Amino acid sequence: MVLRRRSVVIIAGAAVVLGVVAYSQLRPYLFSTASNTTLSPQEVRNHFLDHVSTTTVQVAVSDAPTETASSVPVVDIGPTLPRFGIYVYDTAGGDSVDALKGQRHIYPATTTITIVPFGCGVLARWDVLKARWQESQRCVVGHSISLSTHTTHDEFFGRGQTDTYECTGDGRPVNVPIIASFSYVCTQAGATDVYSGVVVGTESLLVGGITVHTLHVRVSIDSGTPTDSQVTDSWFQIGTDLLIAQVTTNATSNSSVVGVVHYEEQYELHLRSLDPQV
Repeated sequence: MVLRRRSVVIIAGAAVVLGVVAYSQLRPYLFSTASNTTLSPQEVRNHFLDHVSTTTVQVAVSDAPTETASSVPVVDIGPTLPRFGIYVYDTAGGDSVDALKGQRHIYPATTTITIVPFGCGVLARWDVLKARWQESQRCVVGHSISLSTHTTHDEFFGRGQTDTYECTGDGRPVNVPIIASFSYVCTQAGATDVYSGVVVGTESLLVGGITVHTLHVRVSIDSGTPTDSQVTDSWFQIGTDLLIAQVTTNATSNSSVVGVVHYEEQYELHLRSLDPQV
């Protein structure tokens, strides 16, 4: 998982159009409701199976280390990508926009991150709702995990927007810090986001009754708007790219003919088991 810039351009754009049409045309948007339809377990599994074969999974699942209650932090090994499969997270939170009469997505109690082989490493897809998902391609580069692309999708007022960003710069450290800070830049259609990360420290978290030693990393995004705030705290299993927990708070804004449109998002994720579903 990565923090991503949340754009409400589609909402502002809709407001521009709707601001100059008759009430009869505006009415469907004023009284529409946000879609909170979740994906079925089979839909998530189908996405996984579309990318990997059973043989591939059997080979790949042995690559990542398994922690036990007596494990100690690993500090000198190279980075390890997560085992392929479907990881289930306890989830709380949602996102919203205040355009027109406003709309809100309420995130379900559980969401999934599906890890599949892709390009130089893995593709990680976070499925929240049919109207809200994101995915990122991550690779091992030296002693860090590098983000090469990430894609976000949101739907409000029956209108969807999918944005894909290309990213360059530092990788994220995975061990007790080789470096204390890092940064990278993601661009899409002329928009540039600067990601600034810092290693907060090491912490032990429980996953399914097992103590997991994690590296706590905080990433902030500067999208060029001084009033915007986008901050994500993530806890990764030390030595790996396996996300154990995440807390995100985003607040962004865009101007429109109906005024400033605000987008807000807050959520928490906590991994249920170190063993993925396949």
